[in-house]
Amino acid sequence: MVLMSVVLWAAVVTALRTVVGVSPQFLLYVLQPLGALVLALGLRWVTRDKRDRLHRTNEKVGITASVMALWAIVYFLSGLLFTYAHNPLWGGVWQMVLNVIAYVAFGVGIEYARHRFILLIGRRQPLLRGGVVVAVFMLPYIALVIPQLVAVSSASVIELIGTILIPVLVQNIVLTYLAYTAGLQSMLVYRMATDLLLLLPIAPRHDWYMVAMGSLLVGTILLLTLDRTRQDRSRVFHFRHRHINWVGESAFGLTLVGLVLFMTGVFSYHPIAIMSGSMSPIYNRGDMVVVQQYNPEMDIQRGTIVQYTVDGASITHRVVEISTTQGKLVYTTKGDNNADNDPWQVTTDQLRGVVRGRIPLIGYPTVLLNEWMHR
Repeated sequence: MVLMSVVLWAAVVTALRTVVGVSPQFLLYVLQPLGALVLALGLRWVTRDKRDRLHRTNEKVGITASVMALWAIVYFLSGLLFTYAHNPLWGGVWQMVLNVIAYVAFGVGIEYARHRFILLIGRRQPLLRGGVVVAVFMLPYIALVIPQLVAVSSASVIELIGTILIPVLVQNIVLTYLAYTAGLQSMLVYRMATDLLLLLPIAPRHDWYMVAMGSLLVGTILLLTLDRTRQDRSRVFHFRHRHINWVGESAFGLTLVGLVLFMTGVFSYHPIAIMSGSMSPIYNRGDMVVVQQYNPEMDIQRGTIVQYTVDGASITHRVVEISTTQGKLVYTTKGDNNADNDPWQVTTDQLRGVVRGRIPLIGYPTVLLNEWMHR
């Protein structure tokens, strides 16, 4: 019954969006909250005799709230690195109130429905049944995104997947995990935190990659933190084993955080994929090079391999000549595998960094993705 209800809801959303041409505002402010609340009330009636028997729910609510509060601070302060942008959802105080009501009504309704759905199907075989729950509750989102995916270019498809589908998938996985292990209150804390962050008047200027990585990061940290507190662990494992698990999980979490920060260029060193063979044989297509961020005190000489930008394109070539134009240093560059020098001079404003190392082949996924996006 629940599956049929959600499928019907997704079909109605798709039909209204594509065939009838109902505005996104109607879907956001009326249809979605109303549908979620109706589904929640229906499941409440179906499961009226069932009781949730989870333990230590208050502790898990506190953990969830702490993790999400820290994430909100990190998320907002990241704008100091990536700058801030006006939120298109912000249209004044009354618009904000309307947005909050719509998001809260939809979030509370859909999470109460998820909670009651899991009470209905039981908590046995959590991996299999949890996967079904995630798939079922992803359907309305997929129904909203499919018309957009059909109408845009391949590059925009990647952006939509990164900014919408990946965060929604992560959110659904985390919420389903919380429904199985932590209870409704933790679900609502996580849901409200992730949703209401989207309604700030200004927001960090994150591209699709940062949005996707951010959702993966906070979801992973929350799951690892909650898993550390699971009650049955103290019954099954000896203290030494628990200690080893805690150390391993902490190391994994810190490694993941460091990797994400490194990949996104937060540190002074960041990775860049080599897109062509212009620097062969020293750097081949598909290699990943580590670039140290440029600063005026760097000693760039003839033979130094630098990364710079020209008309928005990132280039990694060797400096072959240094000269002065109007009192400013300019660099002539050349790819080792190219016959001629590059037909431009590079200023210090264009420099992004100096290559410090190479990791063979691991940049190929980025190369292939870039080629697919620009076909």
